Amino acid sequence: MPEVSNTIKEAVERAIQRVELRFNRHSHIFLTEDDLRCNLFSELLKEDVLSSVRRTQDQSCSIPIHSEVRWYGENGKLKNRSDLVILDVAQLITSNNDLFRLPSKGYGFGGSMVVIEIKLRRPNGPSDNTFKKALMKDILKMKELRRSVNSQALFHLVIFDKKKCIDITNLNEENIKTHYCAMTMNNRRIEDNI
Repeated sequence: MPEVSNTIKEAVERAIQRVELRFNRHSHIFLTEDDLRCNLFSELLKEDVLSSVRRTQDQSCSIPIHSEVRWYGENGKLKNRSDLVILDVAQLITSNNDLFRLPSKGYGFGGSMVVIEIKLRRPNGPSDNTFKKALMKDILKMKELRRSVNSQALFHLVIFDKKKCIDITNLNEENIKTHYCAMTMNNRRIEDNI
């Protein structure tokens, strides 16, 4: 798997920044984690490098960005799911033929370029410690993916916190970029006046 291009790195960063800005302005747009995922997916699709249709390994067509991608574990069973994944379309197979046999999930790929995990804590969400444990679980999942699937992929953990701002510095990992955005009183005041 080749190293991720700067064009893709920058496109992902821009999309995440636009969603963070939207959260800072109007945090109640994001009622659920799926709202966050859909908003980020939408922003990623605005980037030409992530939305252009390309040929797959089996000569069908697809785009690089996909959601709810499943990964096989060591026992050969579907184990983990990633919120958003940017794939190398040239290594994607989407149909059975004489050369390719699809795995049980209905598609296969040779690796990923970017894996994005998403967390949203609601105002009535879990305690700080419970939330940090859930974040650590996602970090451990990404570390396992890095070891077993592709050490060249970029990993992002996007966290939106509607409850309160917490210190997550102890969760920082060398190969996982963490984006943390907490709702402040200013968010509430701005939205309440609209």
